[in-house]
Amino acid sequence: MANDKTTDDDKAINDCLLIFITILLPPLGVGLMRGCNSDFWINFCLTLFFGLPGLIHAIYILIKEREKKLQEDRGIEEPPLNPDGYNTAPEKS
Repeated sequence: MANDKTTDDDKAINDCLLIFITILLPPLGVGLMRGCNSDFWINFCLTLFFGLPGLIHAIYILIKEREKKLQEDRGIEEPPLNPDGYNTAPEKS
Protein backbone atom coordinates (compact mmCIF):
# COMPACT_ATOMS: atom_id res chain seq x y z
CA MET A 1 0.00 0.00 0.00
CA ALA A 2 2.76 2.45 0.85
CA ASN A 3 4.26 1.88 -2.56
CA ASP A 4 0.97 2.84 -4.26
CA LYS A 5 0.82 6.04 -2.20
CA THR A 6 4.33 7.00 -3.28
CA THR A 7 3.40 6.39 -6.90
CA ASP A 8 0.33 8.62 -6.55
CA ASP A 9 2.44 11.31 -4.88
CA ASP A 10 5.00 11.09 -7.69
CA LYS A 11 2.24 11.46 -10.29
CA ALA A 12 0.86 14.50 -8.47
CA ILE A 13 4.30 16.10 -8.29
CA ASN A 14 4.93 15.38 -11.98
CA ASP A 15 1.56 16.89 -12.90
CA CYS A 16 2.24 20.00 -10.81
CA LEU A 17 5.67 20.46 -12.39
CA LEU A 18 4.21 20.00 -15.86
CA ILE A 19 1.49 22.58 -15.16
CA PHE A 20 4.10 25.02 -13.82
CA ILE A 21 6.35 24.53 -16.87
CA THR A 22 3.37 24.86 -19.22
CA ILE A 23 2.36 28.18 -17.66
CA LEU A 24 5.90 29.61 -17.79
CA LEU A 25 6.91 28.27 -21.21
CA PRO A 26 3.93 26.81 -23.11
CA PRO A 27 5.96 25.33 -26.01
CA LEU A 28 8.21 23.49 -23.56
CA GLY A 29 5.21 21.99 -21.77
CA VAL A 30 3.69 20.84 -25.06
CA GLY A 31 7.05 19.47 -26.16
CA LEU A 32 7.38 17.45 -22.97
CA MET A 33 3.86 16.05 -23.36
CA ARG A 34 3.74 15.32 -27.09
CA GLY A 35 7.30 15.58 -28.39
CA CYS A 36 8.47 17.73 -31.26
CA ASN A 37 5.49 17.30 -33.58
CA SER A 38 2.90 19.60 -35.13
CA ASP A 39 1.34 20.46 -31.74
CA PHE A 40 4.69 21.79 -30.55
CA TRP A 41 5.21 23.96 -33.63
CA ILE A 42 1.65 25.28 -33.57
CA ASN A 43 2.10 26.20 -29.93
CA PHE A 44 5.51 27.73 -30.58
CA CYS A 45 4.10 30.02 -33.28
CA LEU A 46 1.03 30.93 -31.20
CA THR A 47 3.21 31.81 -28.22
CA LEU A 48 5.80 33.68 -30.29
CA PHE A 49 3.35 35.83 -32.22
CA PHE A 50 0.36 36.18 -29.91
CA GLY A 51 1.31 35.04 -26.38
CA LEU A 52 -1.98 34.23 -24.65
CA PRO A 53 -3.35 31.90 -27.37
CA GLY A 54 -0.19 29.81 -26.96
CA LEU A 55 -0.92 29.41 -23.26
CA ILE A 56 -4.56 28.49 -23.95
CA HIS A 57 -3.46 25.92 -26.55
CA ALA A 58 -0.92 24.42 -24.12
CA ILE A 59 -3.52 24.09 -21.38
CA TYR A 60 -5.92 22.46 -23.86
CA ILE A 61 -3.22 19.92 -24.83
CA LEU A 62 -2.48 19.30 -21.13
CA ILE A 63 -6.15 18.60 -20.38
CA LYS A 64 -6.54 16.28 -23.40
CA GLU A 65 -3.38 14.32 -22.47
CA ARG A 66 -4.60 13.93 -18.91
CA GLU A 67 -8.02 12.68 -20.07
CA LYS A 68 -6.31 10.23 -22.42
CA LYS A 69 -4.14 8.86 -19.58
CA LEU A 70 -7.14 8.51 -17.26
CA GLN A 71 -9.06 6.59 -19.92
CA GLU A 72 -6.07 4.29 -20.49
CA ASP A 73 -5.77 3.68 -16.74
CA ARG A 74 -9.46 2.79 -16.53
CA GLY A 75 -9.30 0.62 -19.64
CA ILE A 76 -11.76 2.71 -21.61
CA GLU A 77 -11.24 2.63 -25.36
CA GLU A 78 -12.32 5.39 -27.69
CA PRO A 79 -15.11 4.34 -30.05
CA PRO A 80 -13.97 3.85 -33.65
CA LEU A 81 -14.65 6.64 -36.13
CA ASN A 82 -17.29 6.22 -38.80
CA PRO A 83 -16.16 6.60 -42.43
CA ASP A 84 -17.31 10.23 -42.35
CA GLY A 85 -14.93 10.90 -39.43
CA TYR A 86 -17.50 11.38 -36.66
CA ASN A 87 -18.18 9.35 -33.53
CA THR A 88 -21.86 8.53 -33.36
CA ALA A 89 -23.98 6.20 -31.32
CA PRO A 90 -24.57 2.81 -32.92
CA GLU A 91 -27.81 2.52 -34.85
CA LYS A 92 -30.56 0.52 -33.19
CA SER A 93 -32.10 -2.27 -35.26
